[in-house]
Amino acid sequence: MPSHIFIKVERKQVQLTLTEISCLEAYGNYVKVWRSDQSLLPPRTLTSFAETLPKGQFIRIHKSVIVQLSFVDFIEGNSLHLKDGQTFSIGKQNKDSLRQALA
Repeated sequence: MPSHIFIKVERKQVQLTLTEISCLEAYGNYVKVWRSDQSLLPPRTLTSFAETLPKGQFIRIHKSVIVQLSFVDFIEGNSLHLKDGQTFSIGKQNKDSLRQALA
């Protein structure tokens, strides 16, 4: 299993360690890749990331959001809160798989 990925940001190939990525959020024809308090914006689809990220480590919680399970702080109603303070809605189709992943 890979421990890092390379993403293209502007004209650079940036290496990211998977453990530093808290979440990925669809942003038009780009994806916001969040690490610490910084986001990178590579021109890729969320689906292309979903196919390459480790399944036991990352989970899609909404059609436009993938989170790393180790960054989940708590779930309240239909909202998932990350340890860095970000909050995302949980999609109806993703509720059961999220519940199983956190069990």
